[in-house]
Amino acid sequence: FNLSLTKYIGENALIYYSVINYINTLVLMTMMGITQGMQPLTSFYYGAGNIDNVKKLLKMGIKATIIASIAVFAICMAFSEPIVSLFIHPEETMVFKIFSISFLLVGINVIISGFFVSVEKPSISTVISLGRGLVIVVLSLISMILIFGGQGIWMTTIVSEFICLILSLVFLKKNFSTLDSNLNKVA
Repeated sequence: FNLSLTKYIGENALIYYSVINYINTLVLMTMMGITQGMQPLTSFYYGAGNIDNVKKLLKMGIKATIIASIAVFAICMAFSEPIVSLFIHPEETMVFKIFSISFLLVGINVIISGFFVSVEKPSISTVISLGRGLVIVVLSLISMILIFGGQGIWMTTIVSEFICLILSLVFLKKNFSTLDSNLNKVA
């Protein structure tokens, strides 16, 4: 990101990206907090063979992340200028608003990844985490630059989180129905 920002937009873009990453870290930690609150209970009920409670906890976790994501997104849209001006001159609020769209998606990816750890499927969790943190984001960065030039860099996280969301939902759909059969093997 840093090299691409410097090459295609300029050094000031590094400052904007740093500010966005401060806020992104806060959002990500919120989503991870919800996930970490869900994981021990999900793991306990999975080990106890209570698949109904496992499913209920996943649904509650997803609802909580959706509510948190929408709230964070709304705050970022409504108060983008004051938020950005805490760090830099508020002239680049549009960049922050574009990036903030990714906040709507990140929570679901994090909660599904954490869910798979809870139900003894860490390899799926690793695929989701590596996808959203490295592989998909790099491919999205290259694609967005090729399609939109330097301004595509700001859309990279949205695209990578969206692709990862599709991947996460496919994994969830494929594996959610097999939880019952996996519990029978454990018992």
